[in-house]
Amino acid sequence: MKMNNKTNDLLEEILKWQRLQGLKLLRDLLPELLYDEKRREVYEMTDGINSQPVIAKKVGVAGGTISNWWNIWYSYGILIKKGSRYCKIISLKELGLPIKEKEGG
Repeated sequence: MKMNNKTNDLLEEILKWQRLQGLKLLRDLLPELLYDEKRREVYEMTDGINSQPVIAKKVGVAGGTISNWWNIWYSYGILIKKGSRYCKIISLKELGLPIKEKEGG
């Protein structure tokens, strides 16, 4: 049993450092991929729940554009698939990256 505790402790330590390294990479990568407010809004709404038509209507971007962005973002690993929908791996807020709030809501 002692070996299992040591293994778990070691794995937790590795995970902590891997996460830190990953967050650094994301803080550098996301601003390059999400370089305007529309892309940031679409990314934030890509939560595995909102559909493409819903996001397109709320953000004012064509569905085909969103589909293209999703394919690019998925290829970079910043989206995952949840069933038939895409989902961001982390929110911009969690990374400390700004996104403008919509006025009046």
